[in-house]
Order: sequence, then structure tokens, then C-alpha cells
Amino acid sequence: MALSNNPYVSKVMTNFVAERMQSYGEDGFIAGKLLPFVGVNGPTGTFYTRNRWFAKDLPTNYVVRGSKSPTAKLPDWSSTTDTYSVHDEALESELPFKDIDSTEPDGILTSRKDEVDRVRESLLQYHEVQARSLLVSTLTGNSLRTGVASSPGANEFVQWDDTTDGTPLQDLEGWCTYLLKTSGKAPNFIVVPRQVAAKLKFLANITQPTYQAVYNVMDREKYKLFFNLQYVLIPEAVHDTDPLGDATPTFDFIWGNEIILGYLPERPSRRTRAFGYTFVQTNLEGGGISESNPYRVRSWKDETIGRGAYIDVVETVLDRKIVDSSLYMRIASPLASVS
Repeated sequence: MALSNNPYVSKVMTNFVAERMQSYGEDGFIAGKLLPFVGVNGPTGTFYTRNRWFAKDLPTNYVVRGSKSPTAKLPDWSSTTDTYSVHDEALESELPFKDIDSTEPDGILTSRKDEVDRVRESLLQYHEVQARSLLVSTLTGNSLRTGVASSPGANEFVQWDDTTDGTPLQDLEGWCTYLLKTSGKAPNFIVVPRQVAAKLKFLANITQPTYQAVYNVMDREKYKLFFNLQYVLIPEAVHDTDPLGDATPTFDFIWGNEIILGYLPERPSRRTRAFGYTFVQTNLEGGGISESNPYRVRSWKDETIGRGAYIDVVETVLDRKIVDSSLYMRIASPLASVS
């Protein structure tokens, strides 16, 4: 990365990144929803892994009508702490003066925004890949259900495009009930990757029971209605799976043949139960990083590169952490017809 004796936080570019973050469609990158951003001030610190007192039975005589109630102390938070340790993730955009689009009303600003937006999307893609890898490696054992062609064993089910034995609606309803029983929180979201949603949309095993005479397909509203869900996320993000620098791209979806069920908190914080969080340091010099925009842009001119170039570094300082894995479940290989 190029060095500078005088980098500055570009408010214009940082605000531009914030605008782009807010305007991006709900089904582009979803890692920010599955691992919500929580602001922190220090590079390291504690967070609470779960509210172990949640739904805890109180003594039978805790409230006695007409007399002073006995007191009961809830379990100490300090026994359930873990540590985050934020680190720097940044990408640099280099725009030579000669490449500025002078046909635009403000060629410098327009050209720099184009480059910064490309870098911003690359960082979002990286966050998406890292978040999915974290989910896949964490959701194992009782948090994993795997589709098979026939004769399912423990924690397995018949793949849903088996028109004879597949039971997608019953399976999803059963897992929603299981998550409520084992975590104390009913699922309020489902992730159905684009390639899986495209098959389920017209799958007879899932559309016929809806009895929709006019338009018999499985859409977002039916997921919400059938399973009492608040959010239906259909990620469409793709990435080039070839090494950096390879001239011939090989594109594939980031999310695979899978479904994620779980609970998202209404108010993310270090004291709120969640599957996981992205802790982002918000008190960096120059500002520009917040929970709503976890990026800042540091900029400078470098006159030593050819005839000169603008350098914009899009930066975030964060750590991805699992908090309570009991709140999520992964359904792997639900369809035989999706690779």
C-alpha cells in the first residue's frame, strides 16, 4: 500500500460510502444483517456470550402478596464473557491523474467515486465470504440438518425435490419449533439463497399445499405467513473464485445449496443475545466509522506515481464473533438439483 506523509480522512468519500451502504438492495450482501455491526471504542474488550438468566425460574415464593418480597440475584454476567479483538481491513484505490474522466461535470470527484465504489463492494464481498465461512464452521451437530436422497438418519431429511418423500413445509415448521424449544427464541428470519429460492419457487412439494389458484408460487410473503417470520433474505452475491490477478473469471454464488433459520435481535448490543456480531471500532482518528457506516476513507495525492495519482483507502476496523450459536440452524443440501 502506498505511503503518505499527510493522509486525511475524506469526509466526501466517507459520506459517499455511507450513502452506498444505505442504498444497497436488501438481497445483495446480507452478512451485515446476520452478524449485525456493534460499535466499540477499544481495540479489545468483552461482550456477553448469552443471557443465561433468560427464562430462568424464580423461587416459588418470590412474590408474596401483602408482604415484602424476598430478593433473588440473577447470575453474574462476568461468568459469561468473551473477548473481541478488532483488526484493520482495508483496500486501496489508485486513480492516476491521466485516467480522470474530464467529460464529467466534476471529473475528479466522479472518477474517484467510481474507484472507491469498486473498492467498497470488494470489502463487502470479503465480509460476506468471511461471515458465511464462520456460519458454516459453527453450525454443526444439532445446529445442522443435511438433505439426503433416501433413508435419512439422525439430523438428516429427504431432499425436498424428491416429489414422493420430500416434505419441505413440514420440515421447516419442525425446525422452527425446535429452535424455539432449544434456544428460547422463535426464528424471525430465513435465508434462502437465490439458486435455492428459484427452485423452491415452483417446486410442487412446496407450492401445491398453498392452494393459490391464480399464482401458485412460493414467494417472500408465503415464507413469512407459513412460518411466522419477519425477514426473508434471498442473497444474490457472487464472487470470482479464481486467484487475484487471474484474467479469466470463474463466478459462483457466495451462498450455496443451503438455508439458514434463526433469530435476529431488534436492538443489537454487547448485552443482547444474538448468533454473532461484527464489532467495529468507531472512535478512530478522523471519525467516519459508525454502526451504520462501518467504513472510512483516507485520501491523499501521490505525486511520485508517474505524473501523479489520487489515493483513496477504504478502511474498516472490526472483528467477527460468534455469541450464541443456539439461535441459528443451517439446512445443508435441501435440493438434489442444486450444486
